[in-house]
Amino acid sequence: MIRIKILAGLAALTSAIAISATPALAEFESNSSATTGKTTITTNGVFEVGGAKVECAASGISATWKIQAAGGLGKQSPTKRGPHQSLAIKWQTSENNGQCMTEVVGQKIKLNVLPCNLQLEQVGASTTEVRGSVETECLIKFPGCEIKVPQGTGTKNIGLTKVLVENSGSNLNLKETRVGGITAILTGALCPETGEKGKAKLSGFTGVTLGEKLV
Repeated sequence: MIRIKILAGLAALTSAIAISATPALAEFESNSSATTGKTTITTNGVFEVGGAKVECAASGISATWKIQAAGGLGKQSPTKRGPHQSLAIKWQTSENNGQCMTEVVGQKIKLNVLPCNLQLEQVGASTTEVRGSVETECLIKFPGCEIKVPQGTGTKNIGLTKVLVENSGSNLNLKETRVGGITAILTGALCPETGEKGKAKLSGFTGVTLGEKLV
């Protein structure tokens, strides 16, 4: 009987130590009862694919954040605190006169970039780095070419690295974006390349999500 009690005690102690040794996961947390808020874009960044560079004037990019519970990509419910954050982005607005541009054969070309959602996801217990996924399809068009960035699925456009972040007061700064390995599909005679490419990248995109932090 004594031996059984000792073994039971050791099992409970081992379990407690294992639980306490497991690091807590970082989560996005709203500073109020709101599950959504505004994101200010400070630097537009550059999307590079197939030899083309796509840029939209930061002054007119409109974005909002939404904290999400765990679940399938694009199917998570909004919550005040959770492991994911959606960024709904309108790349072209009246404020930047729809100025999204690329250059083909030395010529500046105006683009049509449709709104899409990107998602940020915590990386373990880190409050300084997050991963990125494509939550809804992104589409870039100009005469003779269509560039499609599909919604994340399987191993494509999910959990891409990396985005560096920093809590600042009651806000979360998107400090630095160096996301590579983005899958894009180029279709059209005037595309710099055609077919599926897995080497697209987004760099230099920065902003501030107002009223929420990573804790």
